[in-house]
Amino acid sequence: MTDNYRDVEVDQDHMLEDFARIYDNFSEMMVTEPMANGLDISATEMKIRLFTDKDGMWMEFTNNGAPMSKKDMENYNVIARSTKSGKNTIGWAGIGAKLALGFDSKSKIITISGDGTKAIACEMILKGKKAKWKFIPTDSKVKGTIYRVLLNVKNYDIMKKGINDEIIKWFNTALLDGLKVTVDGTELKPWKPVIVKTFERTIKVNKLEIPVKIFITDTDIP
Repeated sequence: MTDNYRDVEVDQDHMLEDFARIYDNFSEMMVTEPMANGLDISATEMKIRLFTDKDGMWMEFTNNGAPMSKKDMENYNVIARSTKSGKNTIGWAGIGAKLALGFDSKSKIITISGDGTKAIACEMILKGKKAKWKFIPTDSKVKGTIYRVLLNVKNYDIMKKGINDEIIKWFNTALLDGLKVTVDGTELKPWKPVIVKTFERTIKVNKLEIPVKIFITDTDIP
């Protein structure tokens, strides 16, 4: 005897579009998610590239944090699954890395993670109304994780023009604390005004405690 219950289906492409609206714009999401993921695994360096090849226009983030295992990568490709609690990490929902598909259904996300001698890789796309992923071969010798997103012409131009400002806007504190970020081979310097006063506070959101550092400066924020 069955209970006649059915699995609740999820309109995945619509869900990703909805979650993408958390951000004010594409550039904010495109910088925030991979940068935050790198910091969450204690990366000290982030190399960012914008480039074109026979397959299109790409944006790539490479961090030097701890690599993923095969099981980690399998979990990474499950929407809303995360090993992060949010207490000591920026991310926690298991959604952010997939949001590029919510901004552009024709996009593609390639992730490569390795220990410097061998690596594993996967690709995620939207097919119909569902997100699909698969392991793909790689000969990469990366030590850390590469997050690469296929961009359309509009978003590629947006990132080319505005990526430095977005990083300074959202991750200036990380830069001041020693995170090394290069964009197309050029190291990005933090905004470092004269600090008049500093406050440290903790913002509580439900069960999350978010540490915040507030600066009063002698110049306007860029």
